[in-house]
Amino acid sequence: MIATAVPPGTGPDTALESVGIALARLGDLARARSLAGQLLEKGQRYAASAILGAVAAAQLAAGDRDSSAATRSSLEICDAGIQTWSKLLDDADEHLQSACVELLLAVRPRLSWNTVPPLTVALARRGEFPLAAEILLARLSFFDATMQTVGVLAHLAPDAAALARLVDDAHAIGDPALAAGALAQIALAGDDRAFRLALTALRESKKLDRDTASKWARIATDLSVAASVRIHPEAVPLMHWALSLVDTHDEPTLLSRRVQALAAAGRLDAAREAMATVPAGFARADAAATVTCHYPQDGASELVLMAADGIPAGRAEWIPRLAGRLAAAGDEPRFYRLLQPGAESFAGACRMCPGLARLHPEHAPAIVDALRSRLGQPAPVPRC
Repeated sequence: MIATAVPPGTGPDTALESVGIALARLGDLARARSLAGQLLEKGQRYAASAILGAVAAAQLAAGDRDSSAATRSSLEICDAGIQTWSKLLDDADEHLQSACVELLLAVRPRLSWNTVPPLTVALARRGEFPLAAEILLARLSFFDATMQTVGVLAHLAPDAAALARLVDDAHAIGDPALAAGALAQIALAGDDRAFRLALTALRESKKLDRDTASKWARIATDLSVAASVRIHPEAVPLMHWALSLVDTHDEPTLLSRRVQALAAAGRLDAAREAMATVPAGFARADAAATVTCHYPQDGASELVLMAADGIPAGRAEWIPRLAGRLAAAGDEPRFYRLLQPGAESFAGACRMCPGLARLHPEHAPAIVDALRSRLGQPAPVPRC
């Protein structure tokens, strides 16, 4: 797999960044730091920071707090390092996930719209539900990211009291569409009060410019799914109304949201059917990645394979990301079905290595040696 050549148009710095992060995850921290140094000498501070972020997380996961702090102070971790910690929450082992949570909490004021959701999900899964909800609701921004994450928190709520507080907090959001979207997601977790509040907001929505209409259409989609689960006759027409609000350009995103909503409601058979209606590409990949990351019910892995088919671009990023979900779930047969398409480029091959090592930890040293050899550094000679 590692022997794949770097294809035309693939930047060497991107490939080195991928290799560096993979080496850090596999435990070869010295070589990862060396790659970061090479990138710094070339002025590639962002890529170097991404690698150093992975190194710092690996050091902390191993219990070496002093080295982790030194790594972070040697180069002020910029947004690339923070993004690395966020991405490692997806499919890393328990120790590395805990380290990334700690590191992200340490830079909490700097978290962005795409780093807050995975952190809050990780916190909720660790039993820190109040802190997760506090962080999410304090950094509301992008509509989709907020809705999806509130929905995940609703499914992870430890008891009825926690879910009721989440409903209250969502209802108090100042933006009507954002509040209704969050409530619709909570409704998918089975909360009837959230359903009624979101449905009332939907009926009272007046301003339907293009952007607002798209948001309300997605809310209607989620409420339609929630209604079909609990048989609310008054919500049956919502899906047809929702589809009438969006143009063809927005439709893949709306269909993707429906897949996520069906899976969130535990209706995986319906989610598989809906996935077939989402055009192949990023909308389908995003739906599957979200479903398998947030709602790992039995059978959700099939959605990953459906999403992987026909991704037209960005395969080196998306296929390994989807494969990582399968590795995290221990789904070896389906992981191997994505091995070849995920390793079509050198950067993609490097991103597939941590998943491969996770499924076969006994081969991790050989994988590290393969990465080293591709970088022109001979593998160490075994001692007798």
